[in-house]
Amino acid sequence: MVNPENVGAARALRPIHERQLFGRSILLFDGADRRQLAALGDVRTPSIADLFVAVMSQEGGVSKGAAA
Repeated sequence: MVNPENVGAARALRPIHERQLFGRSILLFDGADRRQLAALGDVRTPSIADLFVAVMSQEGGVSKGAAA
């Protein structure tokens, strides 16, 4: 989850998927530097369901970008 003041910086790192939850942005990254992401908010390993949704959204052309 990205802290609200860091959403712009997180989006600049080109996430593969993004969604909103409880007023916070969750962005999913592929190959990003974990330390760099940690400076922007909470970093967690995505679940298989998160990965599935991100990949399927990309194929459908719906994805905005992804999760820190």
